[in-house]
Amino acid sequence: MSIHTGVSGVNGAYTDLEVVSNNIANVNTTGFKKSRAEFGDFYPGASGLVETPGIGVRTRDLAQQFQQGSLVDTGNPLDMAISGEGFFVISDDKSDELAFTRNGTFKPDNEGFVVDADGNRLQVLAPVAGGFSAELRDVQIPEGTMPPLQTSEMTLKVNLDASDQSYPSGFGLDPDDGETYNWATSSVIYDSLGIEHQMTTYFVKQDADSFPPGVGEFRSEQVWHAVTYVDGSEVGRTRLPFVNNHLAFGSDGMIPPSPDTPLPPNLSGVFTVNYRPNNGAEMMRFSLDFSDSTAFDADYQTFVIEQDGYATGLYAGVEVDEDGVIAALATNGQREILGQVALAVFRNPQGLQQLGDTNWAQSRASGAAVVGSPDTGRRGAVIASALEESNVNLVQELVDMINAQRNYQANAQTIQVSDSVIQTIINISSR
Repeated sequence: MSIHTGVSGVNGAYTDLEVVSNNIANVNTTGFKKSRAEFGDFYPGASGLVETPGIGVRTRDLAQQFQQGSLVDTGNPLDMAISGEGFFVISDDKSDELAFTRNGTFKPDNEGFVVDADGNRLQVLAPVAGGFSAELRDVQIPEGTMPPLQTSEMTLKVNLDASDQSYPSGFGLDPDDGETYNWATSSVIYDSLGIEHQMTTYFVKQDADSFPPGVGEFRSEQVWHAVTYVDGSEVGRTRLPFVNNHLAFGSDGMIPPSPDTPLPPNLSGVFTVNYRPNNGAEMMRFSLDFSDSTAFDADYQTFVIEQDGYATGLYAGVEVDEDGVIAALATNGQREILGQVALAVFRNPQGLQQLGDTNWAQSRASGAAVVGSPDTGRRGAVIASALEESNVNLVQELVDMINAQRNYQANAQTIQVSDSVIQTIINISSR
């Protein structure tokens, strides 16, 4: 029995106790991943067929365990948790070196950048037309005024009552005289200064028997004249019938009249409106799309009003949606997309290099980070207003601590016995 064998056992048990103690100490550390001490027996080189006793134990690895921790709601819009695989990507703004973490306790700093407690900046995928690029960048929450956006497109989906048999004259329309039109619908548009303007479209049903030559293919169809007013002034009006601003419906009540009927541009249901505000704003030119409208035997009704303009607003908050998209919120009801949270996955997460503060760096053992959008590939989903708790099971750690303590005591006992044997041999030899 060798004292060195017992010493290796004591060292191994002490290492096990250190690992367990560290796990217990971090039971409340957000995003913490527990470790496990892995040991191997140690044998000297064998000679021939003679078996040799082992000479102890050695620590092979202190392996991180990346099982999912429990998720808890916090109500903080910038708290985030990952459900599944992956790591948040953070950057030190002084060195630009990337690190990776499961700790999603983020907040804005004094410049509006989203950072962790140590000032490392959260990395997001940059927004581009139609989605997000692969480019990583810091995310900064804007403050102050959100500029307005002038209306450039408007969609109106309405139903015009096919059973209405009144045919007012479309060229004697008076907004103040309901006898000069069949129905009207109103909506709001915005100029380049963000000022709101009232737009009203009046619909006048046309008598098919009065259609001029050249449009005979529509003699049996419903045709309506659409006259648009902005702030009480008529826009886009022509004095000639069938030049523009007419809606032609087929026998099915849809636009175009039929798939086989060629549809002149002036009957497509998409018009262009030009309007110059008198407040110093730019000339307004926007499309007015009625192409999904219908003319059924049903009440007049507006189903959809959509337009892409908006007024000036003040930035008033931030949100993270179920896709990990971070957006600034403004008082005008708009969302400004700032980026999408980037998640990194590794072939061997246990090979990551520990940096402390629940941060890791990639290494040769872990492989290179593969960064992308949440909920794609092996990457998990981002859960907003939540945090991932430590994955330490306190009861299990206490049991492991008791076992490690017993192992320590048992190995200490072998040292004591070995010492007694050696002392006995010394005493015999001295006689």
